[in-house]
Amino acid sequence: MLNMMLFNMIPTALEFSLVLWILATHAGIPAALITTATMAAYVGFTTYYTTKRNEYRRKMNMAENEANARLLDSIINAESVRFFANEKRETELYDQSLAKYE
Repeated sequence: MLNMMLFNMIPTALEFSLVLWILATHAGIPAALITTATMAAYVGFTTYYTTKRNEYRRKMNMAENEANARLLDSIINAESVRFFANEKRETELYDQSLAKYE
């Protein structure tokens, strides 16, 4: 966390402050306020949709892990699956796991 703040957030905040100061002195206070509002909207939008995307990604990762576990279990127990003639059932279960992922 400290590393991210030191090398990403602090330089960005410093640069944004300098740009706002230059913009306010050369183009006026309204231009600096519009720029600040635009950046605030951008940060809010990006944060919101990144959070939403991370939720979907987490669910996708869980579904992918489940599908991979199903496949690995079928491969490890291939002899048992063949002995009990469960190839079709294992295939259906794997397809269901993949459908959750997709």
